[in-house]
Amino acid sequence: MSNVRELPEIIERSLLGSLKHIPRTVWGLAIATFLMNASTIIIFSFSPLYLTVAFGVTAIGIGLIEAVVECTSWLMRVVSGVLSDFFRKRKLFILISYALAALARPIFPLATSPLWIFVGRTIDRIANGLQATPREALIADLSPPGLKGACFGLRQALGTAGSAVGALVGVLVMAKTQDYKLLFWVATIPALLAVGLLVFMMEDNRFTAENMKPTKEKRAFKSPLSLSSIREFSLSFWMVVAVTMIILMGRFSGAFLIMFAKHMGMEDCYAPTVMIVFNVMSALSAYPLGVLSDKFNRKFALGIGFVMILLADAVLAFAPNVMWVYIGVILWGVQFGITQSIPMAMIADVAPKHLRGTAFGIFYLANGIALFFANAIAGFASKFYGPHASFAASAGIIIAGLMVVYGISKFKEPRTT
Repeated sequence: MSNVRELPEIIERSLLGSLKHIPRTVWGLAIATFLMNASTIIIFSFSPLYLTVAFGVTAIGIGLIEAVVECTSWLMRVVSGVLSDFFRKRKLFILISYALAALARPIFPLATSPLWIFVGRTIDRIANGLQATPREALIADLSPPGLKGACFGLRQALGTAGSAVGALVGVLVMAKTQDYKLLFWVATIPALLAVGLLVFMMEDNRFTAENMKPTKEKRAFKSPLSLSSIREFSLSFWMVVAVTMIILMGRFSGAFLIMFAKHMGMEDCYAPTVMIVFNVMSALSAYPLGVLSDKFNRKFALGIGFVMILLADAVLAFAPNVMWVYIGVILWGVQFGITQSIPMAMIADVAPKHLRGTAFGIFYLANGIALFFANAIAGFASKFYGPHASFAASAGIIIAGLMVVYGISKFKEPRTT
């Protein structure tokens, strides 16, 4: 009984203790992600509206632009991961990508045609793809043993918090001024701050947390994408990729949450608030569950994420009014924080150390494929069976995927202590 009473104190000590031991570079990357996401969400949310208002671009045109730029982002994640392994340099690619994103920001307020917006979005997505994979690989390189979940959880928490803050700033600026160009200039400020922060706070993986020695040893060159390199990835790695794809097949774009809120009677000006709630809950769940996965078991923590997404699907599939929409969005945000950060820690556990960039590139490519099909399924279900059907389809995919995964035996997770 006394152990049960002491449990909250033990959890609090674990959360605070893990924060104290997270490396300075990981903190720098997490804070820079907060700043860059705050900037990116403004561009992402308001550039389609600006194209419509200022240049009269149709929905088809906006859809084509978004399809091209998002495809570019996912492909660049594979390229940057492989190159960071090839050159054994993470910091260089991260700095180049963040600087590129910051330089793209002034294009939006200065744009005189849709082409300039397209160019700005393309550069922004190239930068996003270039930084994502080396960033995750560097966090994996520098995370102390037993703290990978905490490090990835912190990065995910601050990243989604940045998205929430950016969305809120965007709504407030537009409510006060209705000035898109001013809003885009505001979005430039956190992007520049992120670059400056990384210059002073980021160290490369010359010293790794796993051996604390310079990694200057010479090795015979081997392409990260060669057949012999691919064979170095264990069954556990491919299982993590497969499980993540199952999760993402049932987790579609936040645009569907906004559309569903409007369908349930929420006014247009308030519908985007569901994404603010979503990002806040994601930020609040990512770090604690990351620490939990370090202290106990990653699969247990990921199982909590599965439960949360099924609960969210059930609530939203049968939601009778707007209040229940917010309850479902809260659960959806909690599962996002868990299912986004825990698989990254699992990839860091099982991927070969010298191929972590390539491993995260494969991971992100699988994510992109799964999200494509998830959004297609959600769109089909919503069009032919109504908006509630998207969430029923999500639950069906998750349950079917779980049955397949748990039918495959002997997936052993390495210890994280």
